Amino acid sequence: MASLSRILSRKLSTATAVAATTPTSTRTPMKTIVNNLFKQKKYTQLVTDFKKSAESSRFRAKHRVYEDTIRRLASAKRFKLIEEILEDHKKYNDITKEGFAIRLISLYGKAGMLEHAVKTFDELPELKCDRTVKSFNAILSACVESKNYDKVESMFREMPKKLGVGVDEFSYTIVIQAFCGMGNMDKAVLLLDEMEGKGLKPNLVTYNVLLHKLYEEGYCKDGKMDGAKRVYEDLVKSDLGLNRWTYDAYLPFLCEKEDYDLALELCKKSMDNNCKIDGKLVQAVVDGLVKNSKLEAAKRLVSLARLKSYAHSQVKMPSEDADQKKKKSEDAVSG
Repeated sequence: MASLSRILSRKLSTATAVAATTPTSTRTPMKTIVNNLFKQKKYTQLVTDFKKSAESSRFRAKHRVYEDTIRRLASAKRFKLIEEILEDHKKYNDITKEGFAIRLISLYGKAGMLEHAVKTFDELPELKCDRTVKSFNAILSACVESKNYDKVESMFREMPKKLGVGVDEFSYTIVIQAFCGMGNMDKAVLLLDEMEGKGLKPNLVTYNVLLHKLYEEGYCKDGKMDGAKRVYEDLVKSDLGLNRWTYDAYLPFLCEKEDYDLALELCKKSMDNNCKIDGKLVQAVVDGLVKNSKLEAAKRLVSLARLKSYAHSQVKMPSEDADQKKKKSEDAVSG
């Protein structure tokens, strides 16, 4: 009879041999999966691969690949394929979390598929997902993203009562964006008063959206500076602080109005706060100061711009251009 040690030895050897010949399963790295989707040119295959990849919770957390894929399909007008991807995601437990549901609503909005966004929002209770002001704001944003601006106000006025949810400053900002999209700037500015009446404070995005759109709509050219001035003054009083978007939005107003003193003050303020604004705007202020015979103020602004790392080609005295042209002309003659 074989000894116990020999029997154990044979069993261990057999197990080792089996293990050595059994293929090991390898998991495809997430980076490879994502890269393959970006490279896939056939839309139907892209959708098949995408749905398969979405079985992984790690993949479902990859926001960028979702946005890129939906954008590609929307550009190709493959809306049925977009629906196939997003509807398939409602089978996952993630849908019970409002943040995940908001992503689906937002993606439908960006694809211009508002009806599908609204349908998803309506389905949330049966999908065991609570609706709050966050998902309500998502459906308002979907209207703006899909350029259905005219639907926003009625939703904003009617849905909160039906749903039993409140509105917040983000809700108002989205409605303001919708009014701006329709070119109804007077109504957009009036919403600031309504917000304050409800104890809500506009945020920096609210103010910047208004300032940018007021300029785009040509309110300064039409002599309607009051709206822009009121928005800017409210922003200053709010202590929210200014960012690059604020300066980029308001400085063109001031230059067109030829209020170069305030424009100079804003340029200095931006540089003191290390907020680098567009060099073309700073140059416009320099040119305006020179045109209004405020040479010393213009020189000081150019010097400050140099200290704040603006290139010579971005901000300079107009006379420097004239000197350069003269020198080139003289060199050409002498040559």
